[in-house]
Amino acid sequence: MDKTKPIPIIPILAAYSLIALIILVGKQLFSSPEPTPLPIFNVSWPLVGALIEFITLFPIILFSALALVFVFSIFEEQNQGRFSPQFFSTMAKPLIATIGASAVYGILLLLFQPILFDFRYRMYTQAQIFNDAKAKATEEIQREDWKEAAIHLAICERIWKQSKETQELRDKLAVAQEKERGKLIDLEHQSPEKGYMETPEGLIPLLPGQQSPVTIREALNLAKNNLNHNNAFDAHWYASMAKKMAKPGSPEATEATRLAAQAWNTIAEQKPTPQKEKEYRVYKDKLEGYNAIQVGDYIQAYYIFNTLAQEVPSDPDVKKYKETALSGTKKVAFFQDEAIKTVGETLSYGLFSIPIHNNQEGNLGIGILKADTLTILSDVSYGTKVTFQIFNTAGDLQQSVQSDYAKFSPFAKNKTLMLLKAIDKNNKNLVWEPRWSVTTGKKETFLVLSISYEDFLLASHAQTNSKNLSILELFNAQKKLPTYGFIPHIFQLELLNRIMDPFLCLVLSIATLALSWRLRPLKKPGLIVFPMILLLPIVFFLILEGSRIIGTIINTSLLLHFNMILTIIICILNELILLFFAIFFLAGQRS
Repeated sequence: MDKTKPIPIIPILAAYSLIALIILVGKQLFSSPEPTPLPIFNVSWPLVGALIEFITLFPIILFSALALVFVFSIFEEQNQGRFSPQFFSTMAKPLIATIGASAVYGILLLLFQPILFDFRYRMYTQAQIFNDAKAKATEEIQREDWKEAAIHLAICERIWKQSKETQELRDKLAVAQEKERGKLIDLEHQSPEKGYMETPEGLIPLLPGQQSPVTIREALNLAKNNLNHNNAFDAHWYASMAKKMAKPGSPEATEATRLAAQAWNTIAEQKPTPQKEKEYRVYKDKLEGYNAIQVGDYIQAYYIFNTLAQEVPSDPDVKKYKETALSGTKKVAFFQDEAIKTVGETLSYGLFSIPIHNNQEGNLGIGILKADTLTILSDVSYGTKVTFQIFNTAGDLQQSVQSDYAKFSPFAKNKTLMLLKAIDKNNKNLVWEPRWSVTTGKKETFLVLSISYEDFLLASHAQTNSKNLSILELFNAQKKLPTYGFIPHIFQLELLNRIMDPFLCLVLSIATLALSWRLRPLKKPGLIVFPMILLLPIVFFLILEGSRIIGTIINTSLLLHFNMILTIIICILNELILLFFAIFFLAGQRS
């Protein structure tokens, strides 16, 4: 062995890391406190768990590798004093390797570990969704509710395709559908985006495939044009729109009224003879649906045109006004099967505190939002068993509303729309209405919450575990979420611990380097090396965990007494002082 050159740190660190990773994977496979949630995750679950533990224990592996460098290396005696240039040249490579390893640890801790935590949590939620959907499908097949069973089995298929656990259920469903000659259920509800137009009477959904009038004159011209082409329904629609846009008593309002009456007379003339019973009934239903749209009863209009679409699918008026009614319906309600079919990040419980403001942004109190489950997507979320309670500034309960289902979607820059009314896509008798505590007054089917949808997603994600949040999410959470009932110190402490931990690793690494040099053997060590390989990680584990506990206590105390910025400055100064003393201690060693 070369007596003048130490064994490089990198090979020992790589060997230690590989051995540690193998041990951690074995631990996850055979003695993990959290068993694999689904067989499909038999590989990814233990591997991700092992990588999370490996990143947490990486400083211990680094300390052990630094110590073993000097156990296996013999240095010739040199009579050199403290702070000698020769000693600095000897320590240059180990010091550079130590700084590099600490930087790698910082990257792993700050960037990759939160991703791994989040990935592991998503595997857990997917397993939960799979098991829930499988249980529901089993119950529905037993009571021969084939449609709902198909929906839940489709959810299982999205998570685990062709799984053995659902094979029997799929076979039963296939046989039942073949017997009934049922059509395949479309599991992907698609609805084209529809525009809306602002009028003095509120938002009006625009007709699909038609020119969108911007002014009253354009609406009148479109009414005349459609009347000339015998499109009486469209003519009446645009005339009615012009009338809503026009000022009462104005010439435009008079002209719009005249065109609307003329179009209506044309509609009345289209009444078929009684002998054509089907055409007559379709005519009556179309007229009823159109009138429902005119008075703003979009849900009733949707059911009418949805039924007509199955009977006369090629009728252009039916297609057009069904989409119009659907657009209006989505402003006040949503389809219940959306909440059931949606697969996303699912919380088993959600709790939010949301301020209540008036139009002048004055504080009127606070709203408490509770949900048994929340399924979260980037553009829409669904809740089940939702309760919203409104308290005044004195803390007295003013009113509350409960709903079996709720839909959350972006509404404005700092608002989120919560729809509380769910309806069935085909059966108008299946309605899930919100239940208000008040018995008088208008009972809305929706609420506009004073929280942006972006913050709603952040608050939902924050309820899983602060370790699942990235550095940016932690920073945003401690800044924004206190408004919604969260304690900022939780996110601040996690943020502070993550930022400071790589500095702690560097300080302890340099101290380990100095102590390893000071306690290096002067002759070739014997068999004592082998127990040291096992004991060193245990000793360093106790040192590291003790340092982390002390650091957490100090950080918590600082956060309780100072603001976040001042606490970070104090912590950075503290780490720089410790780093200075560690380097000073290393430089002061004799060779």
